[in-house]
Amino acid sequence: MARVRSTFTPEQMATLSAIPVVAKVSDKTIRFTEGFKEDFYERYNKGERPEEIFRSAGVDPAMLGELRVQGFTQNLVRKADEGGDFSDRRFTKHELAVLRSKVVSLAERLTRLEKAMGLEELPGKPFSRDPQGAQ
Repeated sequence: MARVRSTFTPEQMATLSAIPVVAKVSDKTIRFTEGFKEDFYERYNKGERPEEIFRSAGVDPAMLGELRVQGFTQNLVRKADEGGDFSDRRFTKHELAVLRSKVVSLAERLTRLEKAMGLEELPGKPFSRDPQGAQ
């Protein structure tokens, strides 16, 4: 039988949001601070159980559920094996929109510079087009 990941209630989300090691929480996901991830990994490698590490940080492992606790631990170990970067590299929709806008602006500036230098006829210009495919 497959285990189903539960969602957080509004009350649980409020409780979790108030805990300093919680960076962000939604009804379906929870993200922890980089410092907590580093501390968790160090303590886990010394033999401490994940549930105890969460409890000592003020997070009730029962509220997270067994699947989240296991998944968090497995993902953290995998990230450590891949180089130990525990930072959260996800972007919000707004941040992505800002980055896209900057890329378009830079592509336009590059095109103007290429034209000013007489380079507009060169083949294989990687950034002279709009990044979304329009010319």
